[in-house]
Amino acid sequence: MATILTLLYPIPAAGVDAFDIEYYLNTHLPLALDAWSKYGLKKWSVVKLAPETGYSVQTIMIWDSPQSIGNAMKEAGAEVLGDLKNFSTEKPVVIQGVAAAGTLE
Repeated sequence: MATILTLLYPIPAAGVDAFDIEYYLNTHLPLALDAWSKYGLKKWSVVKLAPETGYSVQTIMIWDSPQSIGNAMKEAGAEVLGDLKNFSTEKPVVIQGVAAAGTLE
């Protein structure tokens, strides 16, 4: 069953421009996709959020199972998570769940 992992990146204390969206899209995402696709990352989307939400970016990842996320983090998580400091001073809010209905699969 598809598992959805959502990351919400808070607007940094230094302001919305302190989140380096260009680095995130052009460097971090390719790093994450290369590292995690072989573990079951199937689809993804990045949403630039309105500042009034309190968040800069929402990233939605569709995985084939909860176990896939665990395996990806165990085997290739350190490199990807270690890159966070290069685009944000804030850690993301992480929300994980199993799809109950819909067309995302």
